[in-house]
Amino acid sequence: MLLIFSACTNEEGEVNGEPGHSSNQIPIINFAVTKTHPHDTTSFTEGFLVHDGNLYESTGSPDDMPQTRSLFGIVDTSTGKIETKVEVDREYFGEGICFLNNKIYQLTYQHGQGLYMMQTPIKS
Repeated sequence: MLLIFSACTNEEGEVNGEPGHSSNQIPIINFAVTKTHPHDTTSFTEGFLVHDGNLYESTGSPDDMPQTRSLFGIVDTSTGKIETKVEVDREYFGEGICFLNNKIYQLTYQHGQGLYMMQTPIKS
């Protein structure tokens, strides 16, 4: 199951209409689950990103989990499966992704590198 949470504050520091809290208090943020989606349990999820109305997922591939792959792509929210856009060589462990200047980058674990993945926009 996939859960996505969000909360906002306004310029006055209000959270959901309540006055801001001092730095000594943790603000209470109300939330509600409005919908759930299936998720591919073979994905070793490292990051989620919403961009241009699509949900992107990036995954890693631990050595002790040979069924996993380091990749990223658009998640089909009706099935939870990733439509793979790029798969990284098994020597790299894929982490989160970001969109910057119409390009997509994925971080790697242990190699300490950012990989340029592709030019956007991606067509689903």
